[in-house]
Parts: sequence; structure tokens; C-alpha cells
Amino acid sequence: STMRMGATSTIDPLPSPPTLDVVVIGLEDVLVPSSSSSNSGLFRGLDFSMRRACMPYYVVTKLAKDEASRRLISAADYLSDFTPESPRLKSGDKVEAIKDILGRMPPNSKLHYVDSDVEILEHVAGKSMDIDLYYAAWASDSESEAEDVLKKGNGKIALIQLDEFAGTMQWGFGLGDQLWDTYLVSNDGAPMEPKGKI
Repeated sequence: STMRMGATSTIDPLPSPPTLDVVVIGLEDVLVPSSSSSNSGLFRGLDFSMRRACMPYYVVTKLAKDEASRRLISAADYLSDFTPESPRLKSGDKVEAIKDILGRMPPNSKLHYVDSDVEILEHVAGKSMDIDLYYAAWASDSESEAEDVLKKGNGKIALIQLDEFAGTMQWGFGLGDQLWDTYLVSNDGAPMEPKGKI
């Protein structure tokens, strides 16, 4: 007698696509110093990383769009697409800008918001929006201010250092925050051995 074996096959479900990280960045005191002239460049170490940003990003500002555009374009030539008409440059009410960006994002994407604007970060932390919030630690000379932001955010706001942010913009969330400990970026953009925080 012969025994027949039935073939059974199962098809594994397709893996879900990787999460698309989208970053919203405050202009003042995050990308460029607010206290300097309109011709200042990006903060030290950001030029190399922002030029090689691996994630889509928006810039939000309280400045008028014309002024914000001038600040970005004068800071770095590769930011020339941030014209006043650019959909990636949002001026005015930052909370409304974030809501607008959230509404445009595809499914399976994650929004990360980095700013030095404590009021806005706290306001967004109080809303039920699915956003990772980061306070730009280099915007303040005071450690106590950064600690206050973290306390007021009830665990919803993380502190990010300049070198962490630079690495994350270049390598992405999950990888960038591991690499920044290993190599920092010098002012001219070349990797250098770490010598403490930038």
C-alpha cells in the first residue's frame, strides 16, 4: 500500500513596511542661533549632517516666511529649496503646522519634533498626538532649564544634545543615537574622534 502525503503550504504574511520617520525642526536656536545676524550658518556640526539627512524634514518657525527662508538659504546652499513658498517651511502657529504635517503623513510613519520652544513642546505634550518630542539642549546654557522642561513634559519630552541630533539626522532614529557616541562631526564636517560633547 502506498501512502499519499498531501502538500501543505502556508504563505507567510508580507512583512509590514518599515516606519517612515519624519522630522519637524524648530528654526530658531535649533538650526541657527536666534541671537545672531541673519547671515549666520547652522550650529556647529549640523552642516555635515543636514546635508546628508536620511529622513524627510520640515522646518517650523515663528518668523515671517520671507525672513525664515533668508536665514535658511544664507546658512547653507543646499537649503535653497526652503523658499517662502516651500511646503516644508511652516511659519506662524507651530501647533497648527504640526497638525497640518500630521495630516499629510502616510500611514506607518512617525513624527519627531525637535525644538527649543518650551511652551510649544509642553503644549504638544499635553495633546494626544502621536509625536516624539525632543528639547534641543544646546538652545540653553542652563542645565536647570533643561531639567524643568523634562519635568513639565511628564515623561513625554526627551532631551537631545547637538551631537545626538546631528547623528540622528544623518543616520536615522535607532541608528543615529548609537553612532553619535562613537564619532562626532568636526566643524568642517569630517568625522573626528570624540572629545566630549560638542
